[in-house]
Amino acid sequence: MDSETRQAINQLRERVAGVNESLEITTEALGAFMEECTGTFANINQTLQILVDESRFSRKQVMDQINELRQRIDELD
Repeated sequence: MDSETRQAINQLRERVAGVNESLEITTEALGAFMEECTGTFANINQTLQILVDESRFSRKQVMDQINELRQRIDELD
């Protein structure tokens, strides 16, 4: 094997090592991003669940008041 071939092989090895390092960094960054997104979506889900629960509760209160008013009207008749 001549020196040019060895040099070309060494350059390719260096490039492969660089690509592997970049891939590892990218994979770590993607993992961190996914963890952050998971936490954020969990918080959003909790907030939405609270809003849904409060809406249901408020709707129930309104319906209860409407029913009370209907009963009073029926009693007046």
